Amino acid sequence: MDKQKNPEWWKDELFRWIEHTRWPTIEADTRLAFKVYEQWKTRSDVPQYAGYRCLEKLMEMIRTVLLERHNYHDASMITVALIAPITLKARREGYARQIPIQ
Repeated sequence: MDKQKNPEWWKDELFRWIEHTRWPTIEADTRLAFKVYEQWKTRSDVPQYAGYRCLEKLMEMIRTVLLERHNYHDASMITVALIAPITLKARREGYARQIPIQ
């Protein structure tokens, strides 16, 4: 797939992965990711920018924990699937901010 011609290539890959695997661990993975989110909110080693916590660190933390249960590709796909709802929660709670699309 030509990633330059399709900037949203990751969506296609994620949907193919879900269709192929049926994601049997969705409930456990979701609980685990939100548990990591709660840890991320209070960790002192998470960089802050303009008063907001670093979402890249959150993604890294989630993927690291998921790698204990899944291979790299699956852990990456699960991280991509769960980062959107977790980011929305972080924004609602004031830990992250939306960056305007230019």
